Amino acid sequence: MKRALHRLCLVAFFALTAHSARAAVAFTNIGASYSTSGASISPRFTQGYAFTSSVTGELSLVSIAMTLQNGTNSLFDLELRADNAGSLGSTLWTGSGNALPNGTTDQLVSIAGDGPDANLVSGQTYWLLASTSTSDLGWRFNTVGSTGQTYTHDSVGPSVNYFPNTTRGAFEIQVNVPEPSRFLLLGSGCLVVALRRRRVRQA
Repeated sequence: MKRALHRLCLVAFFALTAHSARAAVAFTNIGASYSTSGASISPRFTQGYAFTSSVTGELSLVSIAMTLQNGTNSLFDLELRADNAGSLGSTLWTGSGNALPNGTTDQLVSIAGDGPDANLVSGQTYWLLASTSTSDLGWRFNTVGSTGQTYTHDSVGPSVNYFPNTTRGAFEIQVNVPEPSRFLLLGSGCLVVALRRRRVRQA
């Protein structure tokens, strides 16, 4: 019976693990609208912005204000990178999306984020990069006064530049945060059952 109780607690533990996270915003500079101007994303230019995560969790969603300015192919790639002393570190996650037509009222494109290494830690700095190999896109600037370090790669040259305290493109990072209260509830339940069984045996 003791083994049966142990197995039951394990089953409950794994069941809660699969459904014990809540969505939380790790970073956002999304306002009511976006600037009419933005950073150029093209086969020539790759742009990126540093941000600091406000919570710890697994990457779940990346939203970015990206528009198609010229051309017909609106595909673009995103990359989440760790920070390495103020420059790009290792790659944690990659994703892709379709930019919306220029002039679209709602210019926010959302991309599901997942991956074994896509875990953000509260207080740590990361980089979100956008690139494309097709048309000319625009990463719309935020309108809430959000500034930070910027990365720009120009394939003509080529050259890599970092700029401090510049206006960031508009984007939002969401993560899944574990719910410790559910694990405490599970542990309490298993403890109560175990104590009751012990009392029955002693009786």
